[in-house]
Amino acid sequence: MRRHHAATVPPRFWLWHTIRKTSTPTPDGDRESGTEDAAIVATHLMLAATDEGVDSCWINCFHARMLHELLGLPEREELLMLLDLGYAAEGSGPLPNHSLRKPLSETVTRI
Repeated sequence: MRRHHAATVPPRFWLWHTIRKTSTPTPDGDRESGTEDAAIVATHLMLAATDEGVDSCWINCFHARMLHELLGLPEREELLMLLDLGYAAEGSGPLPNHSLRKPLSETVTRI
């Protein structure tokens, strides 16, 4: 893995999508595809960062309205998540409950 100097790594990405009437709706029409598309982009950014030896953290707990205003985003745009990029401190890692999983029988229903 390549390691880059920390100064060359942007500290944070903001990821949002534009809400438009022309977005592709789901078949039942209850939501637009922009959220899923943005999640795919974020996932690819995280994978590319990892490939370059840069750590990342998906952040979805933040004051969206306050940050939306601070960034000056138009009303038609929705802030979905933040993506921190950088290098994790030695010995750091996910919280212990990060890898806990419920049994499939509790989360999957066969139809």
